[in-house]
Formats: sequence, structure tokens, C-alpha cells
Amino acid sequence: MSFKVSTAIAVFVACCLMTNLSAQERRAATDKQREKGATTGVEAKSARMMLHRASEINGMKVLNSANKELGTIKDTVIDMRPGVVNYAVLSYGGFLGLGNKLFAVPWDALQHKHDVNNATPYFVLDIDESTLKQSPGFDESHWPNFGDTQYTGKLDTFYDKFRKPHAGVSVTTPRADIKVDVAKASDKSAERIMLRSSTIMGMKVKNEAQKDLGSVSDLVIEIHPGKIRYAALSYGGFLGLGDKLFAVPWKAFEFKHDISQKEFSLVLNMDEARLRKATGFDKNKWPDFADPSITEEIDKYYGVTGDANAKSTTGGAIVREPKER
Repeated sequence: MSFKVSTAIAVFVACCLMTNLSAQERRAATDKQREKGATTGVEAKSARMMLHRASEINGMKVLNSANKELGTIKDTVIDMRPGVVNYAVLSYGGFLGLGNKLFAVPWDALQHKHDVNNATPYFVLDIDESTLKQSPGFDESHWPNFGDTQYTGKLDTFYDKFRKPHAGVSVTTPRADIKVDVAKASDKSAERIMLRSSTIMGMKVKNEAQKDLGSVSDLVIEIHPGKIRYAALSYGGFLGLGDKLFAVPWKAFEFKHDISQKEFSLVLNMDEARLRKATGFDKNKWPDFADPSITEEIDKYYGVTGDANAKSTTGGAIVREPKER
């Protein structure tokens, strides 16, 4: 009888131990799953479409691969027709001590990084200090002509070995075909104009009847291909919708260059009634442009459904005003 009792006790204790062990294992599995979930969340966050406003990019820190701060991005140089960032203009400070000059670096030589601990984005330029000190710079008050093929050719050659392929960007694509003097270009369809993002912000937006709709408040740039996805417009003028911002796909615009007035503007071909019905957002509460449900709705409203299936638009084509006679 005592044998049976002791056996029962042993079995009971064993069951308790097994139950306890299972609980520990379950907790360990749960903890592991949470860690995995957290990692997946981080990976998903980094894998999402990374977009930043131009005003955010201008001012971001640039570090080297050793995590030393090189300086900050002062501005970006954009090819207007496709809306592609070609160069970031850096102000080197920190241990380099090159604060008196600016340096134009090809966009694909920079790697975007995101510090998940404090949500601070920055860029990395994987280049050694001695090479940086030899890089071609310019005075802040005398910007070069980025339409000068000799100048951009030298830049691209200097940084060639540091450039890295981003999604949708080929580092082998020649960039020395950029033309800025549209009056002398023989092939009008191939004309390109390079402008700083700080110049585009504040640019007038008009309709086809040349009525002022408002101006560009900011740009939303997809980092890895270096493309403008949206221009955030502040509608004023006859629309009187100045309290909100409106995200409009870059492909919905025509880029106009008034040669006689030396003025640039964006043309949005949409009737007033439809513009008034567009969904806007508060200036202090921007939507998450990495959310496909938001961007799909915007693109559909303006008749742009993506690169593959986009309806035929001019997509920032250069339309010149005739010279006055």
C-alpha cells in the first residue's frame, strides 16, 4: 500500500514538474515569439517604402562608416522632368573642418539609415577622410551650374567608386547629358532643368488658364530611388483653401519655364470643382505616405495609378512660354 502511495506521490510530483516545465517552456516560447515579432516589426518598418519630406532631408546628418559625423545636407538638386534627385549638397563640419564650402555628392553615393532606437534618420557616406578633403567643393554664395556637363561629369567620376545601386536607380546611367539652357537645346523633348529642392518649395502652381492655385509647400521624396512622389500644395488664390495641404502626385504636373520672365512654375490641369473636393490634411499632421491605402487613394483621385499602369500624363514635362517680341 505504501508502495502505491509513494508511486502516486512520485507521479504527482513528476506531473507538477512537467506542468511547471511546460509553463516555463511556454513562457520562453512566448518571449521568443515576442522578440521575433519585435524584430519582424523592425524589419517590416525598415522594409516599408521610406519617404521623407524635402524639408526633412535638408538638415539631416551625414556620417561616415566609422559613425563619425561629417556634416549635414544643405539641399538637394533635382532633375525636374522625372522628378529625380541627382545630387545632395553637403556642408562638411565636425572633424573635417570644411565648413566654409559646400560639396555636391551623387545621391546614390549616400546610404539612408534609420536609428530605430530614437527614430532619427541619417545618411552614411562611405568615404575616407583624405578622399573627402580632395573632393570638389564650391562657395556657398556661388553655386555651380548643375547643367554644366563638364562640372557634373567631374563630380560623377570623382565619386564613381562610392556610388551604390539603389532600387530603381542605375549607377551606370550617364548624367552628363543634363542641359539647363533650354533656349539653345536642339531636342526639346530631351531638355532637362536642374533645380534645388529649396527652390521648388515655394514655387507657384497654376492651372492651364494661368490662374494661381497656390504654391508648393514641400516635397515627398521616396529615398531609395530618389524620386519625388508627391508635392504638398498650399492652395490659395481663387480657391481659398489655405488652411490645409494637398498631396498631388508629381506625375500630375507639367513643369513650365517662362523664358521671358525667367520664372518656373508647375501646372496642374484639373478643374476647380474637383480641386475643391480633394482630400487635404492639416499642416501639423501629415499622413503616412508609406501606407499604400493612402497613396493609392491619392493616385487614383489624380488619375495616376503607379509606374506600370499610370495613365498618360506629361509627368513634369517642360513646357516653355514663348519669348516676348
